[in-house]
Amino acid sequence: MAKNRYKDAGQHRSFTGKLKVMEELNRKLYRVELWALNDKPNRNNWQYINLDAHLGEFRDIPILVAYVKGGRQIGDGHNYEMKRDPKTGEEYPSFTGPDAERIVGWVPKDANIRIEKDEAQTSWIVVTGYLWTWYARELVEKIARQGDGLEISIETLVTREHREGNIEVEEEYIVLGITVLGDGVKPAVAGANIQTLAAMRSSMEKECFKAASYINQRDNEPGNRTKGVKTNMQVTKHQLEALTAKFDGYTCVGASDNMRVMALLDADNNPFIYTAEDSDKGNIIAERIRSAAAIVTYRVDADEVNVTLESVMRPLMEKANGSAGELEARDKTIRVLTEQLEAMKTRENARRLQAARDAVDAELRYRNENRPEEMRFSKEMCKELMEQIEKGVYTGMENEKGEWTGEDAVRLAVRGLCMDEQTRMDAKAKAREKHLHSWSLNNNAGGDEPKTLGEKMAMNRQTN
Repeated sequence: MAKNRYKDAGQHRSFTGKLKVMEELNRKLYRVELWALNDKPNRNNWQYINLDAHLGEFRDIPILVAYVKGGRQIGDGHNYEMKRDPKTGEEYPSFTGPDAERIVGWVPKDANIRIEKDEAQTSWIVVTGYLWTWYARELVEKIARQGDGLEISIETLVTREHREGNIEVEEEYIVLGITVLGDGVKPAVAGANIQTLAAMRSSMEKECFKAASYINQRDNEPGNRTKGVKTNMQVTKHQLEALTAKFDGYTCVGASDNMRVMALLDADNNPFIYTAEDSDKGNIIAERIRSAAAIVTYRVDADEVNVTLESVMRPLMEKANGSAGELEARDKTIRVLTEQLEAMKTRENARRLQAARDAVDAELRYRNENRPEEMRFSKEMCKELMEQIEKGVYTGMENEKGEWTGEDAVRLAVRGLCMDEQTRMDAKAKAREKHLHSWSLNNNAGGDEPKTLGEKMAMNRQTN
């Protein structure tokens, strides 16, 4: 396979991993979680490093398996035949033989690929992939039936490596595919295995359905209709919140009568059970959180139906996700419209501010149009008005129709200031005129001037 896809070659390496989670999505697909590659030396003294840089290598690769012995055996290592191309003379692996590997699943381009640590704190590349149930029915049934499942091998093409003692350290590598191994194939990594969520849940679901069926078998004691752990239906909201606060990443949705067994949901609404012990002293032991099967009972009188929580939640979650998508789209539209509205308001406020400034100058020009230069109104008298304009006092003035009235208000204010100024001018002129008149009647230039009309007439006669 390596030479067929990458002609610059390299060294082919197979690394055994484990597939820990498997669940049925629908009649066509099984979702699997593959613990594919870790950073520890394996039995062949190969050590893969730079895991972070190679996460993308696991996207869009096949999952393969070989059916041998007429299909009676599932999984047989890496089955293919090396052939030579008659045109180029190049050798390549052929998968057309009756016992050759065939593709039964894939890891899509948008798969959830990340790095997680196992119980031993070993870093693994963890990959979410899918098996085609229709084309790999025997494989899916075998994995589900076994529980501990089948081992897998990660096919890589190493393009750069170095040695550290007896360890070959793989620095750069290309991931070619994932092969499901047979029962007799020894894994390259100690302890590598497959655990299926479907298999783990199936036995628990059977027990839960069995326990639920006991409800129909009424005992003589009306208060004791079921066997096993009693569920406390009276757990208060406050108690559930207090229990939830103890768990990291889980929500407590119920508890037994003695509050020792708790029903949990993770962030993806998967059900879990936690059983407390006296030795815990109130602490939560994470290893004791176990995957569970949640059963919902529909009951009317003697008729009842038991269904899984997933079946109940699926349409609700689809509806909620659809509503969330619609809400997000609406929120985005609102944000865009709000931004546009704010921009329009900013532009309109700037226009109004400038219009208010211009209104001061326009009104002063109008009032000074026919006045002599020395009698014209100065803009200095509008100083306080201009300060109010700059503070936006007139920017937000509107009538009941939403029409801006600030410009008219500014001109009216200038008109009032002009009237006040004119009153001051008139008072000042009147005071000056009174002073001049008083001075003319009381001339203190000398005593020779006649003080009465009779003296004036006498003076005139003397002059003549």
